[in-house]
Amino acid sequence: MTREQGFTLIELIIVIIILGVLSAVALPRFIDFSTDAENATLEAAASRISSAMSVNYAACALDGQDASTDRCVRINPTSYLDACSLTMANRVLANELALPDGYMIGVESAPTFPSSRPDGTTLNCAIIRPHKPPYGIVARYTVILAGNHE
Repeated sequence: MTREQGFTLIELIIVIIILGVLSAVALPRFIDFSTDAENATLEAAASRISSAMSVNYAACALDGQDASTDRCVRINPTSYLDACSLTMANRVLANELALPDGYMIGVESAPTFPSSRPDGTTLNCAIIRPHKPPYGIVARYTVILAGNHE
């Protein structure tokens, strides 16, 4: 008589248990990738703003801080909130920047807004997640004042 080869019931149950344990450990790591990807996108946006501000300041410096030229965008906010606004950032970016739902622009540290704001003054801003965990600052960027001599 020939004997059929195959897996016993206990072997199949052990394999199913091992797969269940592996998926229970690995699944939360894959679910967290969406938050990591969102954070990376926001950090890239903040980096774009900082880079654009630096390039704008350099272009303004070449033009003697004269905002009437095509290369220099005037950055002279009236408050920290104005300085950190996307409107201000979009003035120096080539295309419109928008934040995903649930995020907002904020001021990283808010000392007294300087009454004298010479070109080259830097202001620290942040992209904040206020309504869903993990709460707090997601990315930081720097605004550089420029083009204030006409």
